[in-house]
Amino acid sequence: RSKQRLVRRAPDPLCEITVEIYIIVFLFAWEILFWLIRSFFGKAAIDKSGNLVGKDDMGIQAGQVFLNIKTILDELRGSMADIVKLGFYVTDMSQLQAIRTARDKYIDVNHPPASTLVQVSRLFRPDVLIEVEATAIIPKR
Repeated sequence: RSKQRLVRRAPDPLCEITVEIYIIVFLFAWEILFWLIRSFFGKAAIDKSGNLVGKDDMGIQAGQVFLNIKTILDELRGSMADIVKLGFYVTDMSQLQAIRTARDKYIDVNHPPASTLVQVSRLFRPDVLIEVEATAIIPKR
């Protein structure tokens, strides 16, 4: 029969420092996620009264969508320059130039955000031609 000894090791200070660093990084990342990133899902060409703007006109609808996004960002003390990603859902991809023309009035065309464009058969209302998702990283002020 062999006797087993219980050997206690001194805590590894490096391990404790590593854990502390991970916790600090996690808390820092959580603060960034919690405070700075804002997503606006499904913005359509609906005005403040709830009416569709630009029936049958993709360019006018796109302009209203970007005006709506700008209004939200202004309320959050952000700007259109804070947008890092746009997701477009359109019913007619052949209207891409009209969408770009409207978009380019609101974003920096030399440094545009990442974008995705998807054609869909229909949106939540048959008269809505475009819907945009925007993600912005707004610096804390």
